[in-house]
Amino acid sequence: YSYIEFWRENQENSFREFVNVCLDKFKTNNNEFPFNRKELKAIKTAFKTEKKMIKKAEKDKQFRKDGEGNKYLYLEIPYKISYVAHYLLNKYTNIDYVLCYNTFRKKDNKISLRSRKDDTLNCNSIAKKYGGGGHFVAAGAEFSKDTVFFENLRKGKVHLL
Repeated sequence: YSYIEFWRENQENSFREFVNVCLDKFKTNNNEFPFNRKELKAIKTAFKTEKKMIKKAEKDKQFRKDGEGNKYLYLEIPYKISYVAHYLLNKYTNIDYVLCYNTFRKKDNKISLRSRKDDTLNCNSIAKKYGGGGHFVAAGAEFSKDTVFFENLRKGKVHLL
């Protein structure tokens, strides 16, 4: 994902051209995919950001229990939410889901939910209750209008379930 973002930000070409460049690299290099210096630098930066976000999440995480008895982990980070949530779900097998406040643009009051593939907890149905949506194991919602509920959610006074 970081590679695609880097390419999109540093090239003035369309996504179709990006795909064609990737396919050409793959075809002309014996089914290998070599990266140039800029691309390698972007990948290295992405790895550093992932490590930094995991460190922040580990430091600031809060274990909580919702109204239905599900254990979840609450955190606030600006980047790499899916990566960090996946990491934490694998590390803390006693939690049912991760609820993350995306602090990239704080005024948006966006949250992300992540659960396990084998879990019965449907993130999409939870997010839909709050005007959001997504997929079974990954969804989100925005609380820009209901700031009181959102602040109480951040403080752990209320829960999504």
